[in-house]
Amino acid sequence: MSKIFPYLLAVAFLVINLFTLDDYGINWDEPIHFMRGQAYLRYFFTGKKNYEGLPKLKFHYPKNDRYLLVDKLDFEDDRQFRRSFYQSDYRNGEYFLNHDTGHPPLNGILAAATNWIFYQKLGVLGDIESYHLFEVFTGAILVLTVSLFTQETYGVFAGLIAGLSLTLYPLFWAESHFNIKDPVESCFFGLTIYSFYKAVKYQSAKWMVFSAIFCGMALGTKFNIVFVPLIILPWLAVTGFRQNLFKRKLLIPLFFYPLVVLAIFFISWPYLWQDPIRRVTEIIQFYKGVGLHHDYQPESFYIYGFNTYPIQAIIFTTPLVILFFSFIGIITSIFLFRKEKEKTSFLWLLWFLVPILRVTVPGTTIYGGVRQIMEYIPAMALLAGLGAHSMATLLRSHLAKIVIAFMFIPITLKLISLHPNEGLYFNPLIGGLKGAAKRNFPNWGVSLGNEYRQGINWLNANTQENAKLTLAIGYDSNAPRIWLRKDIDISNEFRSGIRREGEYVMELTSQLNWPSFYYFTYVRRFLKPLYEVKVEGVPILTIWKNDWESTREEYRLKEKTFEIAKFVLNEDSLFAELDEEVLLTEIRLLLSESNCDMGRELSYFYISGGDGNWVLHPDEAEKEGKEIISFFAGEKVKSIKLVFGLNNECAKKIYKVIAKKIVKET
Repeated sequence: MSKIFPYLLAVAFLVINLFTLDDYGINWDEPIHFMRGQAYLRYFFTGKKNYEGLPKLKFHYPKNDRYLLVDKLDFEDDRQFRRSFYQSDYRNGEYFLNHDTGHPPLNGILAAATNWIFYQKLGVLGDIESYHLFEVFTGAILVLTVSLFTQETYGVFAGLIAGLSLTLYPLFWAESHFNIKDPVESCFFGLTIYSFYKAVKYQSAKWMVFSAIFCGMALGTKFNIVFVPLIILPWLAVTGFRQNLFKRKLLIPLFFYPLVVLAIFFISWPYLWQDPIRRVTEIIQFYKGVGLHHDYQPESFYIYGFNTYPIQAIIFTTPLVILFFSFIGIITSIFLFRKEKEKTSFLWLLWFLVPILRVTVPGTTIYGGVRQIMEYIPAMALLAGLGAHSMATLLRSHLAKIVIAFMFIPITLKLISLHPNEGLYFNPLIGGLKGAAKRNFPNWGVSLGNEYRQGINWLNANTQENAKLTLAIGYDSNAPRIWLRKDIDISNEFRSGIRREGEYVMELTSQLNWPSFYYFTYVRRFLKPLYEVKVEGVPILTIWKNDWESTREEYRLKEKTFEIAKFVLNEDSLFAELDEEVLLTEIRLLLSESNCDMGRELSYFYISGGDGNWVLHPDEAEKEGKEIISFFAGEKVKSIKLVFGLNNECAKKIYKVIAKKIVKET
């Protein structure tokens, strides 16, 4: 009976995740993966590069959003035939075969397959939820793998604790619902190591073939798997290459191992077929660009070039019970190094350390928290299982095992209280989410857009008919219109700013150190929140209504146009000193002609209040006919300086400067 515990735990994980799918949002990276997955899946099945032959839906494409799928969708045709929202006539096979890049597409293709089965054919799940089914399924497979690996090595109790540690790890639990890349990569990464271990231990060609297949699937998802040799080779070195690897049973599958991996990678990515060398080189450059030579964290996190942020982030976002037992497991693995013949715990230790070290050493980087190295989490769970096992063995008491198991109840209750925002968990060492926010710990509130779903639910229940919605910063695709009430229209073209045209505005507000784009600055400064999603008292998403009634009292002012008569026009800049400090909302530079070239780099404003300190106004100036326009969110301004872009011929033709300020009505 005890042998089925890993399977029961995996099934429980899968079932609970399925029942809670509707509570979670969409990762802002997912739309492009879903579209690409659908395009390639159709190409594989039919050879078609478009969606001709499918019932047409009325799609309209706006000009201002490069990631947006549709501007308006006619739902009426969608009742007889379930066509996925992400089968885009624009981003179809033709598009991706010529314009693909970034991460590999296998995970998107497999997610599209679950959408095709469970939404398009069977109709038992929603459109987006059927993509997410693939993600929670791989999460359940990883829970099973971790629990089995530990149980087979150290017994049932160790397997139970390892499985619980992975299941209840907040980042893994949350993002198994809506992250198309990292939990999936962690699953294939784990299966690669587990299968390889089994192949070596039992001299099994079958398991070696499985390892090659899973390694190929991992490479077809994300390049994290290229670091797996740094885990496996040192383990083989201490266990002995000759006696464990170079035996007759394994030589043939070992020879074909890299061929299988590369074949899966290449076959699953049609974009590579036309020009393999150039396009693979392009992908490698992409990974070098995002993984090297960028310091995303403040200087205080770097010690002699080593980035301590990943370690700190793991310490602060891991539940204390898992942190404690994994630490005991690390110590135990060190003591067991000489005793264990198969060095299993040493393999787990390498599995845990390598992903962390690869983003810690000088010259490497990481951003968005530690989700990009999520493969450390199953290894940490394995070590936690080992730690719990060693402690129970030391105490030699069944009661100790019961107590250890009950120690996981508090984190279970905590995750229930955070639902569906478990990914924002911080432990008491930093004071929870509130403490992380107070310290402004990097990426403390980043959950990849999951929160938008909660805002959509509120909008569906509380807005008037035919409401208009926009996001303050994000792309419209972050809030899929298929989740919105039919009459609610969403478009970032609805951003009216100080004109106050009554649009609803929704945005993530957990990290207010986001770039201060005009519109986001405007809504935060001028408008009173209409609704907030809060976690531990910290607002993580806010909805405003951009009308006069929702404007804060101190900003219920009118705009007044005035001319800045005194300005100095130099070769590369314009400078103007105002007669007094004003609350600036707009500057218009009038040009003597309209057919001049703004150049590739637009001009930027620097503004200064009465204190004389210059601040860059981040929004780029826009050219409209014979005018260059820049908007300001009621900034206190006494002086302005416009630095021209390279070869900016327009700026040399400025003859008048008109501005707007907000003033009290008299």
